[in-house]
Amino acid sequence: MPFHKLTQWLCYSLLQVFKDAGILIEGEHLLTALPEYRNGGLLVDTGLLTLKPDLTEEGLAAYRANALLPGQPAMEVIPLFPPDSDVIVEWRACTVAIIDSLVPGINAALGFISSQ
Repeated sequence: MPFHKLTQWLCYSLLQVFKDAGILIEGEHLLTALPEYRNGGLLVDTGLLTLKPDLTEEGLAAYRANALLPGQPAMEVIPLFPPDSDVIVEWRACTVAIIDSLVPGINAALGFISSQ
């Protein structure tokens, strides 16, 4: 399960340079989604991924504590977890797994031939 989005971004950027240079890239449509907050946020915003109630309360308590620190924003109440927490690691893994499970249907809709 790839978790380092910066490495993936670098790979995708290099692929574009190679393609622009006329180098044939096979299987590009089989690359995984980026495990980052925009993709995971889309799954959360649509209700596809949700936190368990106890984790929601834990994250909200962390947000409230953080909002009391000088200079910290306190405009929107959202669950807050450190980047290395199990919740975030699981969220990123689920993001990749869910988006990757959607790839065959997306590829079919776009006319790509699936090698699966």
